[in-house]
Amino acid sequence: MVNKAVSKLFGMQQADLIKRLNSDYVSQKGPSNLLDKTDIDLLTNGQTLSFTERFTDPSGNVYWFHTIKSLLSLNGQNFIQINSTDITSRRKREQVIARNEEFLSALLNANMDFMAMVDIEGRIILINNNGAKRFNKSPEELKGFEVLDFFSDKVAQKQKNAVLTVMETRKPYRFLDERDGNIYDTSIYPIHDESHQVSSFAIYARDITVFKKAEIETRKALVREQELHELKSAVISTLSHEFRTPLAIIQSNLQLLEKFGRKLSDPELKKTYSMVYSST
Repeated sequence: MVNKAVSKLFGMQQADLIKRLNSDYVSQKGPSNLLDKTDIDLLTNGQTLSFTERFTDPSGNVYWFHTIKSLLSLNGQNFIQINSTDITSRRKREQVIARNEEFLSALLNANMDFMAMVDIEGRIILINNNGAKRFNKSPEELKGFEVLDFFSDKVAQKQKNAVLTVMETRKPYRFLDERDGNIYDTSIYPIHDESHQVSSFAIYARDITVFKKAEIETRKALVREQELHELKSAVISTLSHEFRTPLAIIQSNLQLLEKFGRKLSDPELKKTYSMVYSST
């Protein structure tokens, strides 16, 4: 028995198609012997089989199917039941994605910083070589793993909060992330699907530890310079006050000598000069 979908695929009436072997309609470019082999395996072992196969119809169009074959017994006779799902569209999308992944991987690996793409669940879709090295793995080994599993609980929680912010605002979010003694300038960008919903995220993290330490040292130097400036001001103020007092004494006594010097007696003159000398 065959259904209408199979009849349409091969361009024949159901009755005519039943009389012909399905392998007659499989292009020699595809795995035509796969059907016969799976039939034999199924009849021999009786186990359900699942595989992907390629068909070419009489017009030359290529289709991909996910096929499940199972053994069916009716009235003492064994039959092979075949359920095939057309996955041609999915296969084409996978091929496009594979080409895009190759292109994106080239772009990602050209960058020396951490770059990755994760799905809505946080599973790694793509990651560049430098990002994978931080986890001591290759990019291929990390595909499908949840990126947050590689961070401490504290860092993972901060990352989760950032992702929630991106999902709510649908806008990029930037923050500083500290881990393993290093400081990272991290940005998370939303990627939207055809319905404008956030479907994945691009993560970019740059190690700015050296720059941050230089910034801290610069700030310390500025603080020390300010403290030194304040110390100099205090010393000058103190010295100015210390010099100001004797100078005032000298000035006042000289003014007295200038005005009344002729009227002062010798003992008074000696006393005035003594005060001037003692202030110098």
